[in-house]
Amino acid sequence: MNNNEPSYHNLFLAALRASKAIFYRVPLKSYLNKKEPIVDNSHFIYDEVSLKNFLGYERSAFNIKFTDNLNDKVIHPDDIVEVSYFYLNFLEELKIESKIDLIYRIKNPLGQYRWFRDCSTIIVNKNGKPESLAGLLTCIHEEEVVKDNLQKSLNNIENFTTALTHDLKQPVITCFGYLNILKSCVNFSDPIEKESFEYIYNSITDIDNLITELHNLLKVNKNHQIREVVRLKPIILSLVQDIRNNHNNLDIKLPFTYPTILGHYSDFRALFFNLLYNAAKYQKLDPKKDYKPSVSIKIKEEEKYLTITFYDNGQGIKAIYLDKIYNPFFRVQASSTDKGTGLGLTIVKSIVDKYNGTITCDSVYGHYTIFTIKLPRTIVI
Repeated sequence: MNNNEPSYHNLFLAALRASKAIFYRVPLKSYLNKKEPIVDNSHFIYDEVSLKNFLGYERSAFNIKFTDNLNDKVIHPDDIVEVSYFYLNFLEELKIESKIDLIYRIKNPLGQYRWFRDCSTIIVNKNGKPESLAGLLTCIHEEEVVKDNLQKSLNNIENFTTALTHDLKQPVITCFGYLNILKSCVNFSDPIEKESFEYIYNSITDIDNLITELHNLLKVNKNHQIREVVRLKPIILSLVQDIRNNHNNLDIKLPFTYPTILGHYSDFRALFFNLLYNAAKYQKLDPKKDYKPSVSIKIKEEEKYLTITFYDNGQGIKAIYLDKIYNPFFRVQASSTDKGTGLGLTIVKSIVDKYNGTITCDSVYGHYTIFTIKLPRTIVI
């Protein structure tokens, strides 16, 4: 090998430094024997340049006794509990397949905290016994700051929209009150007056529906940590009954199975509500005499997914619109006379995304539409 050529070791270090990562390897006895230094110059292996560049520490800074509580000195107080709990459980189990993947903040000598991702795995000796812990400590501070600022902006937008929908709702309720009083007291004998009144009433109704849909969209996007037991059968049967009352010509085929899942009742009611009402609402514009509008719901539990399919033989959707139907306020041309808000499918897509699922639409204009939703099988109880 030419002496002028860089060694693989140096190339490896150069790559690590370029990616803002510190490689480390620690013998497990350094962790398990609390009377020994947790890391010292003879056992803790890492790239000194990376350590200096990304953490700001010299090598000697890590020659610390376990009892000196290294975590309290360098890890952010809000992250100590999680990091300590994770490592203690990891060391107690000490399985060969065990891995560490943590994100936490480390303090540099200037007292500034920076975000790092700690990924490591067990290294075994020739006898297959756990010998050491090896991993990468990667600086992700810039990415986390951007994410944090983005989340704050989203929270501000959500708070503003929530306040806006609340403030708009009250005037709408007031308008409805006065319009209903006017409707009961006045006999509109003049066709123009009657038409004008109906126009105003319908416009206020559209505004009210839009505010309600915006509120529903905000509820979906909120991060619910605790999920509840949700039974799909009463949700579907209740919605189907309402639809049959308003669309008695519609043939609705129900699923054979109704799984119980972990989630949020409001999410799944909104999901089924929007897809069922879309199917009922968008029947064929110019049906033949033998046309019988129908909707079919199928639910299938597969190995990895819970698959929910909605089929209808209604208007269908033109191919040029299929990539836009989930956009907020988008409505296809065929529905220009409809009083919808254009948020129904946006809400459905938000719910599916919230549960880490997928939704696809297959449609032939004038013939049929099929929505297929795949949710992780793990939500099924």
